Amino acid sequence: MVRMDDNDILISLELEEPVVVERGTIEVSAHKRKKTSRCWLSFKQLPVGDDQIEYAKCTKCGAVYKCDKATGTCSLIRHHDLCYNKDIVVSPQSSTRSSKFSHEKFRELVIEAIVRHDFPFRFVEYEEIRAVFHYISPTLKLPCRNTVKSHITKLFESEKLKLHSILSSVQGRICLTSDLWSSQTTDGYLTLTAHWIDLEWKLHKKIISFCRFSPPHNGIALAKKDYYLLIIPVKT
Repeated sequence: MVRMDDNDILISLELEEPVVVERGTIEVSAHKRKKTSRCWLSFKQLPVGDDQIEYAKCTKCGAVYKCDKATGTCSLIRHHDLCYNKDIVVSPQSSTRSSKFSHEKFRELVIEAIVRHDFPFRFVEYEEIRAVFHYISPTLKLPCRNTVKSHITKLFESEKLKLHSILSSVQGRICLTSDLWSSQTTDGYLTLTAHWIDLEWKLHKKIISFCRFSPPHNGIALAKKDYYLLIIPVKT
């Protein structure tokens, strides 16, 4: 801001560096302009040397580029897109970056989505699905269906152990309910669910078994089947 007492003139200035000048009744003050280019996500501006030329250094690989008013930031942006985006996913519409990308976490999220939404294992091999992820980033590698199958099997065993540990720690009673239905091909199925209340009086429920259930579907057969499903996990 420039202030002159004689003519009361106010002029706004926007400079890259803060400046304060005092000479008589003239005082100049300006704020540092915010850098908005995406290249500054990976570059840090270096102090100006004796040659009075501005340089910036890549925080990832250490490369140094000129960034004065004459050269601009074009070379910095090109280096940012090639070097920095190898491990960082950046939205094509914004310079906002996400956190450190993990291929292992990405694979787990894809497989969990397949389980939750009941997709087939070959979902990861669909040509258009692979094209979508390749467009997001060419470095994204989807697992094959055999890897998905193996991971889901391991996930099932892991969740079964967790459920066994949770049920063993329940201090109150556990209530069991079963549900029967038939498929379009008249095949019978049974689901056994456990219900309990924890120490904070919160109701929980977990499916502990899902299996085929052949006729007859009467009370005696149902009781024997439920008992068998409860005994098998104890033996294994």
